[in-house]
Amino acid sequence: LWANENKLGNKSYEELCAEPLVRTTLQKELAVFGKESDLKGFEILKNIYVTHEQFSIENDLLTPTFKLKRHQAKEKYDTEIERMYKEIA
Repeated sequence: LWANENKLGNKSYEELCAEPLVRTTLQKELAVFGKESDLKGFEILKNIYVTHEQFSIENDLLTPTFKLKRHQAKEKYDTEIERMYKEIA
């Protein structure tokens, strides 16, 4: 529905995740939610990365008890993490 309203209805899930409008819209919505939840400024997300890939045991990003494997996630998304830090600097 949102994708159709924003002329993105013809895009695949993977293409939507890479779409800048999706990222900025999600980030704005998360910021509004954070403010409504009385989060402090430093607790509100300043940048996000949207990926089409779910975190799973199979792709080695989750443990068998579904906890995030932080080291593997940092290695996998290091380029995106560095880009996000540069964007907010």
